[in-house]
Amino acid sequence: MIKKISMVIVSVLLMSCNESSSSDDALTLLALAATPVSMPVSLVVHDTAVSCNQTFTMGGNSNVQIRDFRLYLSEFAWITPAGEVNATVPDVTGWQKDGTVLIDLENGTGHCSTSGTTDTNSQIIISAPPADATGLSFSVGLPLAQNKLDNGTSEAPFNITAMYWSWTSGFKFTKLEFTDGTNVINFHLGSRTCTATVNCTEEMKGRVTVSGVDVGKGIQFDLAEWFNGQTYASNTCMGNSVGDATLCGVMRNRMGMNQSTGEANSSNARGFEAR
Repeated sequence: MIKKISMVIVSVLLMSCNESSSSDDALTLLALAATPVSMPVSLVVHDTAVSCNQTFTMGGNSNVQIRDFRLYLSEFAWITPAGEVNATVPDVTGWQKDGTVLIDLENGTGHCSTSGTTDTNSQIIISAPPADATGLSFSVGLPLAQNKLDNGTSEAPFNITAMYWSWTSGFKFTKLEFTDGTNVINFHLGSRTCTATVNCTEEMKGRVTVSGVDVGKGIQFDLAEWFNGQTYASNTCMGNSVGDATLCGVMRNRMGMNQSTGEANSSNARGFEAR
């Protein structure tokens, strides 16, 4: 699809060189440039793809498997020399709604059967980057208005029970779980200090910038890079539950935020990379 779009754009450019330019040509070119493309998202460990039922080494443990890997991404923008250019993310039934995408890289098999499903989503449908784009920026989490949606009555992807905290009246921005068959790490990230009627005082929404993105190859999340320097052991990082304060704090920071204040800080992000 991407190659076809590129070929058509080149054809239009060549015609523009050989014929007198017109407003119709310009409008056609603009419309083609805005055509959405499919950008893959993958889960890797040291650049090697992993999924449910695959064992890998993380934090010194050589027998780790994922139990769950889901996260909401939103507020996309292409990075250009002149600054950020908002990217259009069209609605896609089940996975994309109002500019937000649910990435789901578990398939409900093996240890992923604990709370997972067979449905997966490993792509982002997004407007093609400008010709001078140098990277992609996005938020890990939901804008406040979406975070306050009613999980019981909303359309997908805001209707998944496993991605909702009733006690915070908000969503889990990320649901990352790992196990070696005995020890389990649960990393659930969402806004803190929330009520049903009052805004969350700690938004806990990360911001990530990935340089050199090739939409055909997409982006990846490297668990080894995200977990680098930490020791694998049972832990629970959920909401206001600190678990191991050091590990939970490091993991939250690496989602692109200041875990103490809940404010976005893209310089802290790790694991998100161009493929």
